[in-house]
Amino acid sequence: VSYTTICRLVDKVAVKGRKGGTFIYEPMARKDHVSAKELQKIADETTRMVSLFGAREFEKVFELAEKHLSSYPDDMVVSNLRDKSRTYIYEPPGDDWDGINRMNEK
Repeated sequence: VSYTTICRLVDKVAVKGRKGGTFIYEPMARKDHVSAKELQKIADETTRMVSLFGAREFEKVFELAEKHLSSYPDDMVVSNLRDKSRTYIYEPPGDDWDGINRMNEK
């Protein structure tokens, strides 16, 4: 898929009963799409934010998300990252936090 499709990293999750995380990607468009350059930029920006989020750089993620959302206000992936980052800026996760979004149901 990644050879023909622009995809962006959106989260790292683990379902109930699993310890390890799995990266979740959103397919955005074919690489030959008329807006491919812009979509690739969005994918790269989002991937950077998700990586920074996993590295506990919540203030930086919040800043980048605000900038991104000023151009793309309907981007729910980035909006969710911004909201989670804001929460963790004021209520940081514990030392055992590994950046994985754990699902309690299968």
